[in-house]
Amino acid sequence: MRFKQLASSKVMGSFYTPLGMADDLANHMLLFQKHLPKTILDPAVGDGRLIDSLLESLPDSNGVEVWAYDLDGRVLAETALRLTKKYPSVAFHFFDEDLIDSFLEGKLLGLSFDAIIANPPYLRTQVLGDKAKAFSKKFNLSGRIDAYYIFITIAIELLSEDGVAGFITSNRFMKVKSGANLRNLLLNSTHIYEIVDYGDTKLFDAAVLPSAFIFSLGKTDPDFVQFHSIYEVAETATPVIERDFPYEAMRDDCSFEYNDRSYHIEHGCLAVNKIDGTWSVESDESREWLETVDASTFMRLGDLGKIRVGIKTTADNVFIIKDPDLMGEGLPELVRPLLTHRNAGQICGKEEPRWMVVYPHKMENGRRGTYDLDQYPLTRNYLLQFYEQLESRSYLKKSNRQWFEIWVPQNPDRWKRPKIVFRDIADCPQFWLDSTGAVVNGDCYWIDMNESITSDTIYLALGLLNSSFITEYYDRRVNNKLYAGKRRFMTQYVEQFPLPNPASRSAKEIVGLVGSVLSGNSVFGKRERKKLDGLVYTSFGL
Repeated sequence: MRFKQLASSKVMGSFYTPLGMADDLANHMLLFQKHLPKTILDPAVGDGRLIDSLLESLPDSNGVEVWAYDLDGRVLAETALRLTKKYPSVAFHFFDEDLIDSFLEGKLLGLSFDAIIANPPYLRTQVLGDKAKAFSKKFNLSGRIDAYYIFITIAIELLSEDGVAGFITSNRFMKVKSGANLRNLLLNSTHIYEIVDYGDTKLFDAAVLPSAFIFSLGKTDPDFVQFHSIYEVAETATPVIERDFPYEAMRDDCSFEYNDRSYHIEHGCLAVNKIDGTWSVESDESREWLETVDASTFMRLGDLGKIRVGIKTTADNVFIIKDPDLMGEGLPELVRPLLTHRNAGQICGKEEPRWMVVYPHKMENGRRGTYDLDQYPLTRNYLLQFYEQLESRSYLKKSNRQWFEIWVPQNPDRWKRPKIVFRDIADCPQFWLDSTGAVVNGDCYWIDMNESITSDTIYLALGLLNSSFITEYYDRRVNNKLYAGKRRFMTQYVEQFPLPNPASRSAKEIVGLVGSVLSGNSVFGKRERKKLDGLVYTSFGL
């Protein structure tokens, strides 16, 4: 489906399905059909590849009716010409309409479909606009709604009693808090047969990581969902060399190579995280591993304090000064040192490059306010150079804020205490201690420690967070990877990271090792890393 008022495929979310993926989804949908489908719906037909694959998989297409919707009239006409010529015995109904509007207007009342197959566009609430609002009102929904959420909800409404649906979507809804509504809908209103998380295989031109799942009406038992998860690894033990992506082998093999990259496949069932409801694949071995860790968990990282994202200025070119030495005596009075991902490290951060940020906010009588710029002439004169840009931020005005404020400030007094800072996106964990009182930028998170947290507890956390254990824990519990093996260290994941009993012998040794690194008595080199890994695994009974 495409939206006429939008210009680019990136904005419209239209990325057509690879042929192999379309064939694989169609073939496996039919495995779960109680009878061959006679009525088929594709709500965002595009080039017709999914419908073509499904019809091609049927032993007999006589008497089949197909409903296909799309808003790109030119593409729809080409698709209609090609499919009607290839399948003369199929009754096609092509609609140059928005399925969401047609559904909300009641045009599909009384219709039901034996098969619904779709790769909906990747569009978020702000792009959908009034469509999202109307849909939320109809189904009493709240929060952000991606377009594929709406299409899946409509599919559940239109699926026949014995019908089967197959969807290709971003895997994001399985991994983030904002996907909770959709996850709950699927668990409670559908019987999910299979999920394939294609991970970072780069099968799409889109920036999303694709997944495919097949369901009918009913209720899902996670233990009986076939879940296959495919992600890039440094190397595989027994790679299967393939010229094309091995769709036919991915449910059996554990590793393969594609486009000169190595991938590992994990097979298991659906694991629903008990804490935040996110989904991941879980094998018997992985379940036992996590149960062992949970049994040895003394507390969670979120118990240490509030995990916060860094500041967001919405005018970095103004507020962030990358080379303060160049300004000499003209450096604004209200500058503070700024930590960004460029300062990231393990246990200890990097001192350089040290950027600075103009920070016009202060705490007074327990409330956050702003400084009087007239008392700080260098800061005032510096910001006035950018008055037109800063004053044009209309969203600041609507919040009754002053023109020189940053968009997302924080309590500057909280930065004075020792804090653990970490990167949002990294291929391996990078958590480091900052005791300088520096401001944290929006490309990093930081832990605002509770007053009662001791230095020993902070050291124990730093050791755990920079060990290979936490990488394995993340991949088993969360497994939200981006392209090239990058991991998202979001609040909802990091606050769940386990900490062992601080009274154990191994925990005390971890504290000693980290303390030695922080004091400069030792470096965090290969030998120290190996020792730390052994201590952390031992502390969890592994």
